[in-house]
Amino acid sequence: MARPRAFEEAEVLQKALDTFWRRGYSATSVEDLVAGTGLNRASLYATFGDKHQLFIRALGHYQRQSCQTLTALTADPNAGPLAHLRQILELTLSLALADDQQKGCFMVNATAELAPHDTEAQALVRQNQQFMENLLVGLLRQGQERGEVNRRAAPQAQARLLVSILNGMRVLAKANPDPQQLRDVVDTVLLALT
Repeated sequence: MARPRAFEEAEVLQKALDTFWRRGYSATSVEDLVAGTGLNRASLYATFGDKHQLFIRALGHYQRQSCQTLTALTADPNAGPLAHLRQILELTLSLALADDQQKGCFMVNATAELAPHDTEAQALVRQNQQFMENLLVGLLRQGQERGEVNRRAAPQAQARLLVSILNGMRVLAKANPDPQQLRDVVDTVLLALT
């Protein structure tokens, strides 16, 4: 009979995610992951495979959390589409300003570090971008139908621009977490949408 695991897999994934997030994929050693997760090397390998597979699992974990957060944020039927778009921008702003270690967005970091040459990371990045784009297209279409969002651009094009802006805000905050600069971005985007 197999011995039950003495740890919660989701907790270990979160700890691994935090370790990768602070250091980046390349700079994180297996020793860093052992220290960060509290597991010994054998348990880490037996459960998650190698460092790369653990990173991919952590990136998937982050993606699921982000998608759940955004889905819940935009689920209120009493708020209009423009209000939901504002909430997404405000959430990005607040996450960027609360990031006192200037780690940025884990998905954006993975995009820059791994996606160009790692097919598994690239697939998760693309899934995440597609989720964001689809969510935003839906909100923008509703906003146009209700007269809350201008009709000068197609929702698909507007959504792609918004995904770029949201990612850019997180990168900008890594280099210069100036609240007024980020607030200007949010206000200007909302002004351009109406």
